[in-house]
Amino acid sequence: MFNNRVISSIRPRRIVFVLFQGSFGRNKLQRTMSTKHLAKGSALPPLEAGKMRVYSMRYCPYAQRTLLMLTAKNIPYEVVNVNLQNKPEWLFEKNPLGKIPIIEKDGQVICDSLTIAIHLEEVYPDIPLYPSDPYQKAQEEKTIELFSKFCGVFIQLFKGECAVADIWQKIQDNLVLIEKKLASRGTHFFGGSKPGVVDYVIWPWFERLPAAFLLCNELTPISSTSLPTLTAWMDRMKEDPAVKANFLTGEQHANFIKDLRTGIRNYDREL
Repeated sequence: MFNNRVISSIRPRRIVFVLFQGSFGRNKLQRTMSTKHLAKGSALPPLEAGKMRVYSMRYCPYAQRTLLMLTAKNIPYEVVNVNLQNKPEWLFEKNPLGKIPIIEKDGQVICDSLTIAIHLEEVYPDIPLYPSDPYQKAQEEKTIELFSKFCGVFIQLFKGECAVADIWQKIQDNLVLIEKKLASRGTHFFGGSKPGVVDYVIWPWFERLPAAFLLCNELTPISSTSLPTLTAWMDRMKEDPAVKANFLTGEQHANFIKDLRTGIRNYDREL
């Protein structure tokens, strides 16, 4: 459907949009990317009718959830990156809390990564990420809620606000719970034979695990000996097309977090 590669620029804001091809399943994914993070005083780029837009930040794990699900569902979209330290005025018109991710299409604006996940599943059901059975769907929501505790502890580790040993023990305890949860299903992914909503919701934090080991030398990386099911799952997720399309290395995450710890928010690092 999308055969041409198109590059255009909008001046004087110096935002470059790129439409490119990526094969996911039977379809070609069309995505438009904004390279720089827009700050206070920046004009809101015009949004074409019928096009999906994601307001994002390159290093945000919650925004990455949305990008993963859009990519997995073969939904064409464009990204407008936002400077979260010096937020543009129009961001608060989209979300009064000034938080991302946000999706927008034809005047409809939806906030929060989990709310967005439910919306995308209902509006774009052709490639399902949730189970069709209501009970099983409720169980997936329960698993996501369980994992939310892991997210909070992980943030503490990156902020460096507490003793590393104590935080790492909490993270390991949570990893054991997730290991048992996946092992009990007897499948390669939480979604079964292929990634589903749980896999994409939790993946951004696992992508950042290598950054923890780079930032904290005293930590021992997880291994296939201690967490065989989870490490095998991580290897499989790295090969998933949606993950590959939205992947940053441990070094990239670690460098951004190092800047954060010194009070620098270099959102455009390496762009």
